Amino acid sequence: MNRRDLIKVASLTSGAVGAALSSHRSARAATGGQPFVLVHGAWHGGWCWKRLVPLLQTAARPVHVVTLTGLGERAHLAKSVTGLATHFDDVANLIECEVRARHGEARADRS
Repeated sequence: MNRRDLIKVASLTSGAVGAALSSHRSARAATGGQPFVLVHGAWHGGWCWKRLVPLLQTAARPVHVVTLTGLGERAHLAKSVTGLATHFDDVANLIECEVRARHGEARADRS
């Protein structure tokens, strides 16, 4: 994967995550604030946010923490094909599950 491909994937990722969050305004209004989705950097896991999460929650903000596949406590799931696309799916799936949970829906099976 070259630099141009990485930039393309990064722009698609940020746009898709932003679209998923902005399309659920009713969920945000019900909680009193926009949700935070915290994504760690390299060689970390969701645990790195443990001191920040309570601060955001006391401000009545919903907080969702993801650990990316192949990193942190999910390091055992790393495969040769694990990459940005896998990490994008991790974040997108977290958002989808949290939005469905907020609306009381069961997650649809993907076949």
